[in-house]
Amino acid sequence: MLRILKQAALIVGVAGAVWAQAAPAGAAVDRAAAYYNYTLAHLYANQAAESANGGEYVNQAITAYKAAIQADPRSGVLAEELSDFYISFNRLTQARTEAEEAIKKNPNDIAAHRLLARIYVRQITAGQGQQVDAAMLRRAIDEYQKVTDLDPRDASSLVFLGRLQLAARNMDGGAAAFQKALAVEPDNEDALVGMASVLADRGDNAGAAEMFRRAAEKNPSAASLQRLAAAYEQMKEYALAAETIRRALALDPMNAPELRKALAEDLLNAGRFDESVIAFEGLAAEDPEDFQVWLRISQIRMQQGSFEKARAAVDRAKQIDPENLEVRFAEISILQAEGKPREAIQSLRQVVDSTVRAAYSTQQRATRATLLERLAVMHRMMDQPDEAVAAYREILVLDNTAGPRVSSEIIDSYRGGKKFEAAQKEADAAIKKYPNDRGVRIAHAMLDADLGRAETAAADVRKLLDGTDDRSIYLQLAEIYEKGRKFDDAGKALDAAEKISEGQDDKVGVWFMRGAMYEKEKNLPSAEREFRKVLAVIPDHTPTLNYLGYMLTDRNTRLNEALDLIQKAIMREPNNGAYLDSLGWVYYRLGRFTEAEEQIRRAVDLSPGDPTMNDHYADALLQVKKVPEAVKAWEEALRQWQASSPADKNSSEIDKVRSKLDNARKQLSR
Repeated sequence: MLRILKQAALIVGVAGAVWAQAAPAGAAVDRAAAYYNYTLAHLYANQAAESANGGEYVNQAITAYKAAIQADPRSGVLAEELSDFYISFNRLTQARTEAEEAIKKNPNDIAAHRLLARIYVRQITAGQGQQVDAAMLRRAIDEYQKVTDLDPRDASSLVFLGRLQLAARNMDGGAAAFQKALAVEPDNEDALVGMASVLADRGDNAGAAEMFRRAAEKNPSAASLQRLAAAYEQMKEYALAAETIRRALALDPMNAPELRKALAEDLLNAGRFDESVIAFEGLAAEDPEDFQVWLRISQIRMQQGSFEKARAAVDRAKQIDPENLEVRFAEISILQAEGKPREAIQSLRQVVDSTVRAAYSTQQRATRATLLERLAVMHRMMDQPDEAVAAYREILVLDNTAGPRVSSEIIDSYRGGKKFEAAQKEADAAIKKYPNDRGVRIAHAMLDADLGRAETAAADVRKLLDGTDDRSIYLQLAEIYEKGRKFDDAGKALDAAEKISEGQDDKVGVWFMRGAMYEKEKNLPSAEREFRKVLAVIPDHTPTLNYLGYMLTDRNTRLNEALDLIQKAIMREPNNGAYLDSLGWVYYRLGRFTEAEEQIRRAVDLSPGDPTMNDHYADALLQVKKVPEAVKAWEEALRQWQASSPADKNSSEIDKVRSKLDNARKQLSR
């Protein structure tokens, strides 16, 4: 609804056609008489505005406007000025009556249609507060349609018609009107901007950007360039957005602070950290009390690995607003970036405890729930399911309506922590209490799949389709089938998901899952093909960089290429346990055992419950002659494998670990 109101406001505020608009062939035009009466109308209008009792001048101005229109009936600007005059002097009823009478006498009176169209536009929101008068909107559309039928080359009215159609949510009608306007005036900025909004609504961000680019090239202004930059941002072309904002800055120095903020953000999103931090530091010099700018500086310094500078920026933000939760979160983020997850959890727990109240406002309740949610996620990442569940149960105390969602998260927490008996108990209780909740049913099915009941799980999830195509359900089905090693069925589910994926971002997710499925089937060429499709669209897609790099490493092939891929992922997520394990494993394959031990140790510290990581860690420890430590790592790997779900257990891997553990114990005894 807000969008419609904005459209209506824009429509009312836009000027119409130019004074010297050419009339179609056959129209009788007396430009001299039109201009004379137009000038006379302005004179009377000024006198009416300045006079205490200007009623007579108002009537004389209206008469003069009408004479001007009679002399040049095809001039859109005259009808629009007359309608504005009626509006200014609160004579809408008179204007509407006169226009309707004129149309009764002559249905093709284009000036009367123009006048009536403007009046209807004025009344779309008049007296309705924030409520749009749908009937008046429909009438305005009908009148502008009649105007453009009578004068198909009236680009201004076509643009008005297009905007009204968008306000009525008729995207096809709006597109048709804008296209007709562009056929008349290919460089009409309003038509280009209108067409861009249609294309953006349809998900064609590239097409929208092209419309904005044409508008900006024809009439470069700060506003047109900002629209173009926004389109580039929608396309995630942040480098192009930054350069466009630079051009806008040169044209609009009066609006420099806001534009400089936009430039700094685009540079940050483009990964141009050195330029971005300079831009943000400039903003901090202009307004040292803006704590958000200091947080941005901290974020960039953290991504650059300059933790001391990151903490200094957070400290500056803390001086400005010591109780702000964003600032407290920034401190925790630095600890996580430094690879100190336990300290980060402890710090967040302190923040959570500081928000305890005897009674909570709605906002305090929501804030505390958000903190607890984040705390639970951090515990899950550290393989601490009981602590995660405790945090989720605290959320229920705050919000009993969150029951279904929290139950689903608790089931998943126990699943991830390999506490399958507790997960089953929670799942059975949740499905009994919330039998129709989608999230609960999916969590219950995923547990079934873990426990080797893939057919039952798939049948339950398929019921959620209920005769419709649902991309997320197909992806869940693919995961269930993959757990049951039913790769043909998983492939069909992924094909169905890809078919209904609307944009490249959605397809990327499907390609990644298909690549992982092929890798589990040992179909490495097909897996690599899918992963390369992802990287062709998103070159820095970190899960794909890591997965492809690890796949090559595990097969002991193209190790230098694998190292390059994994290092790119690590640059973006330097404390991701899975990525650090991949880095350590490729170092191991390359014979760089000391580096391998260091990286895999960090990985195990961040993800202690992964049997493969513990196995890799033991391999690296053995190579650097740390046999007792290797024995402990293999014992942990074996324990983790034996605790795994039936779907995840790998008997051949368990046998390998047991064999290596036996050999290491013998070596230790000698």
